[in-house]
This record gives sequence, structure tokens and C-alpha cells, in this order.
Amino acid sequence: MVVTDLAKSWRSTITWTPAVIAAACPDAQVFVRGSRARMRDIGRLTLAQYIEWLEEGRFRPAGASRGTPLLDAFDAADPVKPYVAYDATLPATALRNDIGLDALRLPGFEFRTMRFWIGPEGASTPLHYDSWGYNIFYQAYGRKRFLLFAPEEKANLYPSDVFEFNTVYSRIDTRHPDLARFPRWSKARPLETVLAPGEVLVLPPNWWHDVETLEPSISVNAWLVHARDFWTPTYLHNVARRFLHNAGLYAQHRCTCHLTPDRPDVGTLLGWGETAAQDRP
Repeated sequence: MVVTDLAKSWRSTITWTPAVIAAACPDAQVFVRGSRARMRDIGRLTLAQYIEWLEEGRFRPAGASRGTPLLDAFDAADPVKPYVAYDATLPATALRNDIGLDALRLPGFEFRTMRFWIGPEGASTPLHYDSWGYNIFYQAYGRKRFLLFAPEEKANLYPSDVFEFNTVYSRIDTRHPDLARFPRWSKARPLETVLAPGEVLVLPPNWWHDVETLEPSISVNAWLVHARDFWTPTYLHNVARRFLHNAGLYAQHRCTCHLTPDRPDVGTLLGWGETAAQDRP
């Protein structure tokens, strides 16, 4: 469901731009990720440095020389399309007061794990679903395209065994689907929507989504959860898997939580092979 009018008057919708975000907390340290097949952690830098690259198409941190893996990833010609996500510092700043997400709070529910997403045109996330809570996704600046599939489509979307807490990725690259390997993909029935500034997408649990940024973009999302959501069999199963994973006993090299430059990227983990290589420089 897309809520089209609720957020039009929020201060974040009216005033936010990449420059405004950078000015609000220029020294905030953020992690930068590659996207799609090359989804992995690239490195850490200040938000002001990232915004400079985003707006000017270049990245020149003081004292750094070209040719390092970090700089290669930020080269304007590199199709990795790096973005900022999973950052815990921005929601704690005064920027949080610009967002009116509390208007969507329901009795007995609370918001958890607010995240900012900032990225360039072309940044994208592979097809996946989140199994916990309602994903409330607010578009503050720029536009994003969502390709959506109902939970009933699961058999046609080939879930992978790549581990991420409360998230399941599809083995299918929606841009280059391999029907020889995944014939049921042709039976899947997608829904598509473009989220514009001031619009909010409400995604119930287990709804699949593939996301692409259509232009420089700022988004915020949070999970709306009920106390009972912490006691569902799915959540408890995921907690057990996370414990085993952190202990080194489960999916140690097949996860998204350790996507360091020396580990395989998501495209490799999902078995995209030559398809993933098409997105490499």
C-alpha cells in the first residue's frame, strides 16, 4: 500500500536535499556499500565526503591516492553505484524531528531499527523479503522503483540460503533472469510502483521487493512491530540462526553481515556467475 498524502507536509519532504543532510552532520561516519550484484561494504568515510561524491560525481578524500580499492569503487565510471545504508547515527540527530513517521504508529506497535538510505541513480537492491514487522518505507527526496511480489509467489522466486537476520534473498537476478535454472520465474506476477517524494510504502511481512533508485535519493525506513512479533516461530528461529552464525557454526561465509572487500559479494553468493559479472567494470 502506498500512502500518497500523509508525508507531503513533513519538513523532511519540503527541505531535505543531499546538501542539507551533509550540513546537518558533516562529520558523521557512514559505511558505504556497493549495490546489486556487487553489494558489499566498500569502506567508511564522512557523510560530507560521500555527499560531495554524490553531487559532483567524484571522490577525493584528503591524502588518498587513486588506485586503492576504495577509490576504485567510487570512480564515476564504476557501475557499482555505491550508497549509504544501515547507518545508526543519522536517526539520532535533529533530522529525526523532521520526519513524521509516528503518525503511522498503531496501538500496541512501536517503531524499531530506523535507517537512512542515500544513493545515486542506478543504486539497487536484489529481490528479497523481510520476515518481521511492517516495513514502513518513506521517500524524502528523489524517486525509487519497487518491484513487488506477494508472499504466495515464494515458490516462483527461489529463496536462497544466504543468511541475513530476518531477511531472505531470491536466487534470481531480476534484470537477467535465467529461465533454464529458474523456470517458475515466468509464472511470477509482479506489481510495480514508483515512490515519489512525500510518499510512504507500507510493506507487510514476507512481501518480496526489488528496489532501484531512479535519481539521487534520500529515504528512511523503520519496522513497525508488535510485542508478539518477538515470539513468533519465525523470529525465534532467526534468533537461533543468528546465535549459531555469530558463534561461527552456521553460514559463516554465506551472509550479508560480513560483506568486507575480501569476501564474496552478494551476486557471487547468490550464484549469479556471469550474470553478476555483467555489472562489474
